[in-house]
Amino acid sequence: MKISVACVIFMLLAVHMRKSEGDPNNYDGYNEECRGKIDIVFLIDNSWSVLKPNFDKLKAFVTTTAYDLRPLSEDHVLVGVDVFSNKAVTEISLKDCNDFWSFQQAVSQIPFQGGPTNTHCALDNALWNSFSEKYGGRLYVPKLAIIFTDGKSQDKKATWEAAYRLKDSGVNVVAIGIGPHIDEEELVAISSDGNPYKLPNFGSLEHPSFRKSIYGVIHKIKRAICYCKCSTTH
Repeated sequence: MKISVACVIFMLLAVHMRKSEGDPNNYDGYNEECRGKIDIVFLIDNSWSVLKPNFDKLKAFVTTTAYDLRPLSEDHVLVGVDVFSNKAVTEISLKDCNDFWSFQQAVSQIPFQGGPTNTHCALDNALWNSFSEKYGGRLYVPKLAIIFTDGKSQDKKATWEAAYRLKDSGVNVVAIGIGPHIDEEELVAISSDGNPYKLPNFGSLEHPSFRKSIYGVIHKIKRAICYCKCSTTH
């Protein structure tokens, strides 16, 4: 019996969602006031192997996801975009776009450049720059990095170390590997829950179940990690 690619994707996403489930209201220090806030940075592979048509699909996915997360504002969701190949560049910082339409325009202008896959540069740039206050990162707000790649990094050891630093800082990382040349062990090391997404091709980004799953992960992180340092009086 043959199983369609769409069915396989759906089953994988269902397993991923079940592993992510939990009751966020049981989290100590949960703060209702920041329920709707989250800082999200997309880290997009801009290496030669991706090719421009697939890079455009990645940009389309980022734009669609941002649209679904509206409103984009200081009081709600902030979204940034980094690209990486030979080096990592913050194309859109968290403070750059306070509405969807300006974000959409900014994403459309991100160029495809090509180069080697220096994944560790993307992870370190997210840590030291993209999520910093200077770039618009907010204190005590959940932080999520969503990284897309279609292959293994140039320096596996450096990538593992950079992933550890980023996760240890409190940033949640969702890793998405696309195509037949991904390094699954590396993706597991990058991902916060050790359960990365593995998509057969770039067309899978358009599958409704995948988009729904990513939105579900974002929602759970917003609710489960939303907290603040509070003083208690007696």
